[in-house]
Amino acid sequence: MDESSNDDAAIRREEDEVWSPLLLRMAALLAETVEDGWPCRRFPAGWHARAQRALDDFRGARELHRVSPAPGDPTGDLARLRGYLDETVDDRSRLSRRDLEGIRRILTAHRSEG
Repeated sequence: MDESSNDDAAIRREEDEVWSPLLLRMAALLAETVEDGWPCRRFPAGWHARAQRALDDFRGARELHRVSPAPGDPTGDLARLRGYLDETVDDRSRLSRRDLEGIRRILTAHRSEG
């Protein structure tokens, strides 16, 4: 196996073991906020603390796992979802309708994976 194959395998392993579970966890948290088809309309008890823990876990994982480019890809669902979650925890009113539509698209795309 050549070096690029090893690199590809390491990237896939990190994405499968670290980043995909975090993406699904963040998607599940945002799915909890959906009401009448729109995210960020209701927040169950304890939601903000759980969302903050997910963000903290993302930051911790980013420090430890640097093989995959996925967490830093601003066009990827992982980075976008992390940003939306961060904004929601910090100040939900800063999310635009476009942001909410982006959340809806990501949740729809990942619904069957969770």
